[in-house]
Amino acid sequence: MKQTQRLRPAIYGDKPTKQQISNVVTGVMRQYHYTSFEQYKAILEQFNIKADRGAEDTRMFENKGLLYSILDCKGEQIGIPVKASQIYCKPTLDNLEKRFEAGKKKREPHKAELKELIDHLFSSLGI
Repeated sequence: MKQTQRLRPAIYGDKPTKQQISNVVTGVMRQYHYTSFEQYKAILEQFNIKADRGAEDTRMFENKGLLYSILDCKGEQIGIPVKASQIYCKPTLDNLEKRFEAGKKKREPHKAELKELIDHLFSSLGI
């Protein structure tokens, strides 16, 4: 059985920024399954990390750039952001998109069972 390491939220100043971001991002990529950038972002934010593609009209967005930052207790970015390409596990948008597809495939076998459970619940409630 594979032992998973418990992820800790990043705290600015506790350890070097790049090290904390790398630890959280790597842990999330190993331990979680997600099917969209929004889901991935939401998971990271639970650990005080923000994944930012930039505004839609920027060169960073058009080039599929991705920056990671630590969030403070108010949810504001703090410290210097780290480029995705500088993190060991390479959590770039291209690599994440491959994981989104893999996540969708892993969910597919459960789709019919979930639909059946929801239908049963609604019918038992008379809805």
